Amino acid sequence: WMVSSILPLFANGTVLITTPLIPIETTVRALPVGAMSIETATELFTSLLATQRKPDRLAASMATRITAALERHPLTLRIAAAAIQKFGRKLEEFHALLESSAGVKGTCTSGTLVARWSPMLARVIDEAISLLDLPTLATLRLLACIAPQPAFIPLELFENRGDWNQTRACLSTLEQLELISFDSARKSVLIHRTVREVIRDRISASDL
Repeated sequence: WMVSSILPLFANGTVLITTPLIPIETTVRALPVGAMSIETATELFTSLLATQRKPDRLAASMATRITAALERHPLTLRIAAAAIQKFGRKLEEFHALLESSAGVKGTCTSGTLVARWSPMLARVIDEAISLLDLPTLATLRLLACIAPQPAFIPLELFENRGDWNQTRACLSTLEQLELISFDSARKSVLIHRTVREVIRDRISASDL
């Protein structure tokens, strides 16, 4: 066990270790953590859609089917809901899109299978990217290339450039699509590690 040597230092406390591995020591108490239930995930997805009225039975059923297709993954649900909201997609249309790509494997630009992220998450990110205009897409690619992890990118890197007003508008669109976030003071921007990896994987030599 990699951390067994330091555990005696915490004899009067509790050490919480998160790992996909099964504990092999009898002194370790395992607490399995699973995915959200379909009910909880659907409630989250519906709340992210921010509809003014309670969805009817057909809309509720469609939201549940989309949630299941999105594998109940919070980031995937957030990006999908943001894309539906911002660009006025109908739930039926979005579900048909997911159905059409259900059997598609996630691939790198080199054609090799992706194991670093969920293929459905990558599919939803790709869909959000396809909705961006060229300046916003260029801004996202720039952030993905310069983003450290997990540090924030200071906005002062862009504020003194001549295109700050356009960049600010692009950042606003990316935030609305849940592709980036800001710190509490809105002085720095953060791009999620998985979003960054997917974007960087999609960049070709012709995009540089």
